[in-house]
Amino acid sequence: MIIPGIEVLTTNFNVSDADVSTWIVTAPTFYTSVAAFIVVSGAEIWGRRPFYILSFVILALGNLIGYMAQVR
Repeated sequence: MIIPGIEVLTTNFNVSDADVSTWIVTAPTFYTSVAAFIVVSGAEIWGRRPFYILSFVILALGNLIGYMAQVR
């Protein structure tokens, strides 16, 4: 689903395909890996429950912000 959107993004933002693919594919993969490293280490030390609760709160806030966003 990413490939059809790359052309639209390059046109709208006047950037190259490489820039779009870097920010759409590579950056989230990197940050997911870093976050997993931190969460797995923390879960071994403090247990899983604090990370489940923190993740739930972050996702709930993200959904609330998305719900309240104004669409132009």
